[in-house]
Amino acid sequence: MKDYRSIDILNGIKRKTDFQALFNSGIDPNQLKKAIIDLFDPYFTNKKILEESAIELLVADAVSLELLKSTGFGLQLFLYSLEIHKTANLNNKKDCLNAIIYWVIPIYKGITKYWSQFHLEIDKSELQDEEFLHENLRNFGSLLEGLTKPLCCELLHHQKISEGKDIEADQISNLKFGDVIDQLHSRCPDQTFFAPFDVRLSQWRNISQHISARLEHGRFVCEYGLPKKEIILTRDELFSLSKIIYSITSALRLAFDIFSLDNLNELNDEGLSKLSILLREETFFLNFFIGLNSQGFNVLSFESTKELSRITIQDMTDIDPNQRRIHTSQFVDLLWQYTKSKKVIVEYMQKDGKLNFRTSATEDIFEKIVDENLPRYHLAQLVEMVDLINDVEIPKNLL
Repeated sequence: MKDYRSIDILNGIKRKTDFQALFNSGIDPNQLKKAIIDLFDPYFTNKKILEESAIELLVADAVSLELLKSTGFGLQLFLYSLEIHKTANLNNKKDCLNAIIYWVIPIYKGITKYWSQFHLEIDKSELQDEEFLHENLRNFGSLLEGLTKPLCCELLHHQKISEGKDIEADQISNLKFGDVIDQLHSRCPDQTFFAPFDVRLSQWRNISQHISARLEHGRFVCEYGLPKKEIILTRDELFSLSKIIYSITSALRLAFDIFSLDNLNELNDEGLSKLSILLREETFFLNFFIGLNSQGFNVLSFESTKELSRITIQDMTDIDPNQRRIHTSQFVDLLWQYTKSKKVIVEYMQKDGKLNFRTSATEDIFEKIVDENLPRYHLAQLVEMVDLINDVEIPKNLL
């Protein structure tokens, strides 16, 4: 069985996004989709992409954007970063797009660090001070090195393009993290963007990596730089620092994601496929799971091997199950794209707990769709659908 910490991701997101409460309050999936489109409309030029991606790809980002709005400073960093991307695109579209293509791999290699730190964060309130210090250093240190660093490199690359400079990706890649942050810091209008508590992100990364922090008289003394400097934080300030670093990373990531998605057609023309930018393993599962939630389905179980992948989902709405069950048949396509198993199964359970419907398909069906360039709606004529209430297979000519 593949180990992508799927169950941990499921549990973590459930703690952060209570879709059941939304649907119980009377919100239906179409209303949720419209709300997401309205939320992101100011940031998209390609409205068709926005419409198509609202549920499949943007639900998780909608959660992130709303949380950034609550911080104020995080939203401002998101807007500042997005403007840099757009200005680079206006100044030199080809170089701008090629910069994304270069940086997308290191960024998405680090994306799991973001989700594991943000969604799966443990409660630190009961930890003793030494453990509390260790956990915070470990959490934000791995985030800074794994994801914040490539995001900052990509942003600096676009910033130089926006300034009309001829710059190669390797020149940015060869810079030390401290040099990248220094250049971003010197250009930005808000000095807190890249230096929380007046200490630059690269120094916080160094503090975490070298564990150059200690507990003294109930406060945390952090050492950095040459000659050595000190910053002393209370427990609340250290926790606040962790949240600020998560917000910085979230803002940079969201600006990168939105700009990339808005220009996806142009990126495809330059040789970047949709799958390579948006459907990396854990990132895809995250969006798949939240996409199901946003359409009113709760994921009860998920298992995956090379031979078989199966997901069981339960309805969270009061819509007629006979309408909803046909809707679930489309999910076999997404499940196969994620797992590439020889067979995939999606089981639909009614809100009252009764198993109602099963859709299954084999890999040869999906390969046929791809090889013959058939529209995806042809899947409905090829997959197997079983009415579990009456234990009968549904004939294809009735669909």
